[in-house]
Amino acid sequence: MNNPIEYSLSSQIEELYKKIRSFNKKGNLYGLFSYHILSELVSQITDWHIFCDDDWIKKSFDKDNVYNVAELGYSTYLNNNVDDKIIACFAGAFENLKKRDLFSGSHVTFPYNPLVFLGLVLGIKSLPKSKKSTEYSDWLISVLKERLKRGKITQFQDIFYNYVGVELRNNNISITLPEDSSLDESSFFIWGIKKGYFTPQNPSRLDSLESSLLYSLLKTDIHQIEPEKASIILSAANSVISGGINRILRSPSVIVDILSKFESSMKRWRFDNDALDSPIKWPIKSEKEVQDILWIILRPYFGDLIDEETLPKLGHSSYKPDFAIPSLRTLVEVKFAKKRTDFKDIEKEIMQDSVGYLTNTNDYERIIVFIYDHSCSTQEHDETKRSLKKVSGIEDVIIVSRPSQLPS
Repeated sequence: MNNPIEYSLSSQIEELYKKIRSFNKKGNLYGLFSYHILSELVSQITDWHIFCDDDWIKKSFDKDNVYNVAELGYSTYLNNNVDDKIIACFAGAFENLKKRDLFSGSHVTFPYNPLVFLGLVLGIKSLPKSKKSTEYSDWLISVLKERLKRGKITQFQDIFYNYVGVELRNNNISITLPEDSSLDESSFFIWGIKKGYFTPQNPSRLDSLESSLLYSLLKTDIHQIEPEKASIILSAANSVISGGINRILRSPSVIVDILSKFESSMKRWRFDNDALDSPIKWPIKSEKEVQDILWIILRPYFGDLIDEETLPKLGHSSYKPDFAIPSLRTLVEVKFAKKRTDFKDIEKEIMQDSVGYLTNTNDYERIIVFIYDHSCSTQEHDETKRSLKKVSGIEDVIIVSRPSQLPS
């Protein structure tokens, strides 16, 4: 694995595996849910010990605790070797649950927790087909309808309830993929599509959704992911990665993300004090030095990075942008602001060059601008960004300031 993006994703995936392994306990709700979601990966994760047995029922099961009933529901559905006694125990507890008033009072009941709701649905599906099991399913459908009617549902919960409905009705549903979604939401959509539960009305959005998932995963603190979301994210990420990282990570936003980390990465840039015996100094005095640094940063990620790509002439003028990435149809233009007043000139240069860069070529369609501010004139940054991002063809503008250890 020689691609830094692949390495970073691999590290995040391993952290998800570790998180899910921590749920591997008998009757653990999150462990049972993870086992269900990760059907194609369960053997790769751990030797599972999650199913509810006679010992668990004797020591841990409370028929009035809806979490316990849901755990038993997951277990009876997932365990191929479950005995009739445990199935009967679930059926009795469910019958008791049906007598409750689910929507009155301040108490929070299972309709408001889709993770628990699903456990009950799967438990009902594990019962022998009968008039009674059909009655249970119809009752759960009516509960789900009432819950949805009451509203106050997050986007993630909405996807989850849609899936609960699919399991209840044994069908698939048509969905519209959103323009923007969080890591957990994107993962649930992708998982549902891969499993055949969801059919996207706008399938052209799927590539973008998969890209969004991987970018978000790269930036996420795995420890902060809620337990019920870890398995969904892991399953979706694995399916996307197996489809080819290079196919998915083709958005120019990855260039912007890398270059945006320039300032924090310069913490170790060497410019030693003269008092040292053999001081090491890496000066940055011109645009050329900035280009050299960006080449070192970008080349490991983009094997087709070109230094000073020669573009077709426009009139009498020739154009050579600093960097080109043909696979992303993207040019990177680097500028060096030595003093505050340089920003005005840089804006004019880029506006003029952008026309020449993109007019006579079918190979490139966007420009990312990188400006190194040697003067640390941060008050100029927002105005320059706003002005340049209005220019047709400019994807984004990154402006960074000189590290404090370098002389002004």
